[in-house]
Amino acid sequence: MRHLILALLPAALVACGGTEAPRNDAPAAAAQQAAAKPAAAQAAPAVQLTEATGTWTQTAGSTPRVTFASLEGEPIFSVACMPATAETGAPMLEIQTVTAANAPAERIEIYTSSSNAAVVANPAAEPGRVLGYAETGGTVHYALARGAGVIRIVSGTRATTFQTNPMMKQLIDACHPPYVHPAKDTPAATAEGEEDETGAPAEPLNGT
Repeated sequence: MRHLILALLPAALVACGGTEAPRNDAPAAAAQQAAAKPAAAQAAPAVQLTEATGTWTQTAGSTPRVTFASLEGEPIFSVACMPATAETGAPMLEIQTVTAANAPAERIEIYTSSSNAAVVANPAAEPGRVLGYAETGGTVHYALARGAGVIRIVSGTRATTFQTNPMMKQLIDACHPPYVHPAKDTPAATAEGEEDETGAPAEPLNGT
């Protein structure tokens, strides 16, 4: 009889209106689903393109430089011929341009009618500017010196287009050391008794 009463107890509770408290697992499930979703990737900042008009100027000296500046006087782009050092062993091209303050540039990208090129960007001494270096005779040299018409420079989120100038081509080509043939650089030794290029007998090596 006791077992019968225990068996009928749940039915009696239902009949009397007693119910088990419902479980609400929805918030926990929603939290788990939110945690499982990957974080949405942030959109890259849009590049702001400016069509600049201005003037080119040239600076002579030990480090010749050509600079394009806007009509307001802001230097937009410059190329300089850096003298050879013990570290570089040859002259180098220094490329300097403006960049956006809110998006530091990793590269200076160059687009011309001849080809495209890029150099690694480093912060310049002046805020809002970056610079990079390139060997003469390479892709940067070719893109800048052989391009005609409009040139486009991209640095971070700032892009600028402007007209190129023959002064830049002349500076870049002059910065590249001319090739010297070994035969002209190191004349061949003349054997004793033979005539040199002037037709005179060669002097004995021992001076006698």
